[in-house]
Amino acid sequence: MKFLVLSLSLLLSACVTTIADQNNALNQKNLCCSDISNISYQPLNSTKVATFELNEKGAPVFDFGHGKTYFGALAIPAELQQSNIQIKSYFNGMFIGQYMQPYLLFLDSQFNAIEQGTMDMTFYDGSFNGDSNAHMLGGKRTPQHTAYIIVYTQAPYKKGGFVTVSGGTSIQLENAPTGKIELTFY
Repeated sequence: MKFLVLSLSLLLSACVTTIADQNNALNQKNLCCSDISNISYQPLNSTKVATFELNEKGAPVFDFGHGKTYFGALAIPAELQQSNIQIKSYFNGMFIGQYMQPYLLFLDSQFNAIEQGTMDMTFYDGSFNGDSNAHMLGGKRTPQHTAYIIVYTQAPYKKGGFVTVSGGTSIQLENAPTGKIELTFY
C-alpha cells in the first residue's frame, strides 16, 4: 500500500511546476505600481468570499519589502471591519504538498499599515465543510479601522513541516510563490 501511495505521489508531482520555475517566472514580472495606494482594490462581493489565483497568469506583482510577490487586494465595506476571516490555501497541482503560505496586510482608509503577518495553518483533507479539495486552513480577525486587505506571500520558498493524510502517510509541505487563496468573511 505504501508503494502505491509513493508511486501515485511521484506520478502526480509531475503535474506541478517546481518552486524554482515559479520563482523564475515571478522574478521576470514587472511591478504593478510603485506605491500601495496605486494598487487596484477589488470590492468584496455580496457573498463575502474572495478567491485569488496568485500566479503568472495575470496576478499583479509588488514588493512588500521581502522581494517580488503575486498578490490580491480587497476593499472592505465598513460593516465588515473587525470581522473574522477564514483563509484557505489550496494545494498546487493534483497532490498535497505545495501551497502558498498567505500573509495579510491590513490597511486603513489612508493606506497606512495597521497590521501585517501570517497565521498558523492546519491541514484539511477536503472532506469537511463542503469543500472537496484538500487545503490548508487558517483564520484571522480584521483589526479595527481596516479598509483594505492585501493577501500575498514572501520568500523563502522552501520545504516546511509535515502533514499526515488519510492512511497515515506523512507528506512534506512546501511554501510556493503561487497558489489559490480564498478568504471568507463572517
